[in-house]
Amino acid sequence: RMYCRHSEIPPPENWNFYMALSFFRMAIILQGVHKRSLPGQAGLAAAEQNEKLTEYVSNLAWDFAVKEGFRVFKEMPPQNHY
Repeated sequence: RMYCRHSEIPPPENWNFYMALSFFRMAIILQGVHKRSLPGQAGLAAAEQNEKLTEYVSNLAWDFAVKEGFRVFKEMPPQNHY
């Protein structure tokens, strides 16, 4: 929104949709990084920190999706830990 304000252009109508989309995309990328770290290519502390960050970003995405009215599920789908 700061970009829009400084550029003197109106923000998109579906702002929360675009925020949810970008956070879900980031969470998917982070999940891929986390999965690659599991076989031992990264330290355990880094893998745990990345898992927490992935969960945090996906929760942010969910919050924006709910604000936009995309209430497809009654609650977050269960997490599968592989």
